[in-house]
Parts: sequence; C-alpha cells; structure tokens
Amino acid sequence: MAQIAKRTSKTGKTSWRVRIRVQGYPQRSRTFPTKTAAKQWAAAIEADLARGVELIPNESRRRTVGDLVDRYIDQHLPFKNNNKDAAKTTALPGWWKDRIGSYALANVNAALITEVRDELRSGKTYRGTTRSGPTVNRYLAAISHAFKIAVTEWHWINSNPVRNVGRYSESKGRTRWLVTMNASACYRPAGRVGTVVCMHWSSWHCRLVPDMVS
Repeated sequence: MAQIAKRTSKTGKTSWRVRIRVQGYPQRSRTFPTKTAAKQWAAAIEADLARGVELIPNESRRRTVGDLVDRYIDQHLPFKNNNKDAAKTTALPGWWKDRIGSYALANVNAALITEVRDELRSGKTYRGTTRSGPTVNRYLAAISHAFKIAVTEWHWINSNPVRNVGRYSESKGRTRWLVTMNASACYRPAGRVGTVVCMHWSSWHCRLVPDMVS
C-alpha cells in the first residue's frame, strides 16, 4: 500500500517520499528528511486504516497557509527548473506565510488575497519605499503557484483563490534611439552581445537626427 522512494535535489539534498494509494480515495503523499521518519508515518497511516479511521481528512480545514508554504518550499522549489535565485524565490511565498500563515485554507478566498495585495502595494519595504505594481505581481504569482500545486497535486483544496485576483499593469520596455556617436558600441566585445544577437528588425526604429560628431 505504501511506497517509499528516495529523492535527490540538484543541490544534493536527500529526502524520502511516501505515497499511499487506497481505492476510492485520492493519492496521499508526504516527504521526509529521513527514511526512518517516512516509514513511521506510513506505519501510522496503515494503523489508522486497520482501526477504520478515515484516510483522507478535510485537508482544506485542517491545513493552513503556513502548511502550504512550508511544503511548497521544502518539496517543490528544490526541484524547480531554472531556480537561479533560490533565496528570492523562497522569500516571496514566505511573505504570505508571515501575513496569513495562520488562516485555514478553507477560509482563504479572493477577497482576502485582494485585501492583502493592496496592503502589500501600499506598505513599506525595509528601504522605506513602496513596492511597484510589477513587484506585487511577482508576489501574487508565487503564492498562486503554491495554491495551484495544492489543487492539482496535493488535493488540499478544490480551486486556486488567487486566480480571480486582479494584477497591476506591467511596465513597458524602453525605446532607445541609436545615433552615430553610440552606434559603434553595439559591436564592441564588451557590450551585451546576447542582447544584440537576439534583436529583430521589428525592434529597430530609425529616424534622422543631426550629426553630433564634429
């Protein structure tokens, strides 16, 4: 009934994942730092089944946002592709844990997320400045993905409460005009070669300007 598998992250961290399948119920799984802990949890679940205890409780009422963030950081982020800035990726969902971590998942809805989003936008950072709209969007994207995993993989909730929360407008890219005196900079070895190579003609806008080189 219980299957225990060893997992190794890209950083070499080892964990043990337990999967329990019972006909008529969604699959239940949990990850532990040691194989011994994984076996103990599996044995406890099997003992509950033997006594006729319900295998799958009402997870949305039993689990909190703090539980959601902890599991997301411990089990999902270490295996995420292209996770170059792990500290920042962890900090974003961690902020939501600090703010609404005690809320049961069943009590989290779009209205609550919207209220916290507005608080995040108007609040001050440690530098004493306010966060930009696109920055707030990154916070929303982080917790939204955690909720999505809780829906599709963990079966803790039935829907993602962040999906119906509005986002702020993203800033548009800059338009720069190329003139004679800085045109050669595009071809210098020290320049951002990758940026130039990836540019398309649709990105160029040409106009005549007076020659600035005497």
